[in-house]
Amino acid sequence: MTSLLSPHPDQLVSTKELEVLTGLTSRFWEARRLTGDTPPFIRISARAVRYRWGNVQQWLNARIRTSTSDQGGHHEEQSH
Repeated sequence: MTSLLSPHPDQLVSTKELEVLTGLTSRFWEARRLTGDTPPFIRISARAVRYRWGNVQQWLNARIRTSTSDQGGHHEEQSH
């Protein structure tokens, strides 16, 4: 069994577990699901949603920035 402290990328985690793992509230994840701005999720039932931890890690990594003005994406250096 994989620990919640270091989940395996294929481990399914609940919204409550995401609170512990990411420090972001369940309300954050629920609101973001409505707008489609979350990692892919699995709807097991109307009230049971799970995320694969590997997908969450990829989603978080895509949001790494180097400054507050960094909008993400690839910035190519321009030669002058």
